[in-house]
Amino acid sequence: MKLLKRLSASILIVSALLLLIGRNASEQNLGRPSQSLTQQGNNAADEHQTYSGQWTGTWMTNTAHGDSSTKESGEDSNQNPSPLWKIWEWITSISAQGFFNFIIAVATGFIACFNWQLVGVTDEMKTAAKAAADAAEAALHINRPFLLVTEVKSISLTRDGRGDEILYIYEFEVCLRNFGVGPADIVDYIAGAAVRNVSIPVQPVVEPQVCYAPTGRRLSESLVAPGETAKGRIKVRATLNRAHCDAVRNGEGRIGIDGIIRYRGASKQMYWTRFFWWCFLDAADSPINIQWAIRIDLNDHN
Repeated sequence: MKLLKRLSASILIVSALLLLIGRNASEQNLGRPSQSLTQQGNNAADEHQTYSGQWTGTWMTNTAHGDSSTKESGEDSNQNPSPLWKIWEWITSISAQGFFNFIIAVATGFIACFNWQLVGVTDEMKTAAKAAADAAEAALHINRPFLLVTEVKSISLTRDGRGDEILYIYEFEVCLRNFGVGPADIVDYIAGAAVRNVSIPVQPVVEPQVCYAPTGRRLSESLVAPGETAKGRIKVRATLNRAHCDAVRNGEGRIGIDGIIRYRGASKQMYWTRFFWWCFLDAADSPINIQWAIRIDLNDHN
């Protein structure tokens, strides 16, 4: 960047000097009055008279020798002219307006070169800024949170009604732990519990396909610190009648506790973790075992 600034300043200074020199040369050549043939003849006569008198012979002799030496040196110079002499002859041969146009063309070339370099530097700055933003985002992603469901517990069972009209209300608690290095902010979650059909004797085990809505419920206490286990924040209920309980006890179905949790860390990226656990009942219709689903995609994360 420092080299570019120096080069840009040099280009601008050289362009300004060239324009100024061309303009002064044009004004001097165009503003100087030309002499007539009569004045040129008078000037020549004056010059001839200046060297008359007692110095005539000497001047004649010196002139003769000078002409001879000049002629010889001229012949030598015409045979082997130097590059600088050729450049000088070309400059003196062009008119003042042509020289001025040449200066303008050179200055325009310098300015065009400067603009081209400026565009290149602008593109490089944009690329560098994008790379810096990507690096910062990657650094935030490295320090991301990592929420996983570590346990699903049954916390209560209530019965409502009489006889065959009894409803069994099961309440479960979903326990979360942040295994990442940054705090997790739970954006929303979807969770539920219901009796689902499952074919255990069939190999492989047939478990249900689930999908979730794009938005869910929010938590008033949404932050989970690194290494913290969050309990009692996500709770779900399953309401079963007598037929549902009999199906679960006979192995025709299970209580499925499932959902998805969306959260974020310091970066703008959204993370998610999904869970699916099965609950078994004993002869008294009480939960006796809660375990993960067999299929990996039912307990997945990003």
